[in-house]
Amino acid sequence: MLATTYDDLESWINTLSTIEKGSSFDSPRFLKPYHLASLANKLRMIEAKNLVLPEKITSYARTMKLWDILDLDTPVESGIRHPSGSYHPLSQRVMVAELNQLGIQAPRGGAWSLLQLQRLLTLIN
Repeated sequence: MLATTYDDLESWINTLSTIEKGSSFDSPRFLKPYHLASLANKLRMIEAKNLVLPEKITSYARTMKLWDILDLDTPVESGIRHPSGSYHPLSQRVMVAELNQLGIQAPRGGAWSLLQLQRLLTLIN
């Protein structure tokens, strides 16, 4: 996941400030939970009665229960989903790289190795 910068937050706050009833706006390139939470807050403030999102965002917003929060009818799910679910599984090598990139230390400190991750996954499964 990409790190959130101050500029990301400032840009999103500026976008939210332009939203009025009946208006449209561009969504961020990489949608994060704070985008939906702050959008829900803004839509409540302007007492929005309808919300239409692009299909690629609608599925994620439905998962995050955006329409429920706004007390609006949730769009009907198309039923077409990726066979592995909403989220694509990561390979163990990618998991190790992500853990190390995020600076999350292994149980005994230091960087993660593939073997350490495999042992941890064996313990929790």
